[in-house]
Amino acid sequence: MFCNINIRNYKFMIEVFITNVVQDSHAATLVDKIQQQFIGCKANFDLHDCDNILRVCSKNGAVPVLSIINLLKENGFESSVLPDTKPTEKFTPRNKLINKF
Repeated sequence: MFCNINIRNYKFMIEVFITNVVQDSHAATLVDKIQQQFIGCKANFDLHDCDNILRVCSKNGAVPVLSIINLLKENGFESSVLPDTKPTEKFTPRNKLINKF
């Protein structure tokens, strides 16, 4: 999933990954490695999500997707980009919320 956000003349790119990371200690180590290796990127995990989501935000342009997937792989984990999907009409409350923006 890709998101391009422009807040007060700052341009951010956000990429969301599905991972198999389950332990907080592994997540913390990976966040440190991502933020050290990819200057201008911030990362966080949501291990309470069923897909063990990794979010990476870059203020320097595109998120280095393949490099991040490889970094996780080198550390014994699998990941893939969360695909973009459009909400369907059957999710009416969500569609109403999205259409307000």
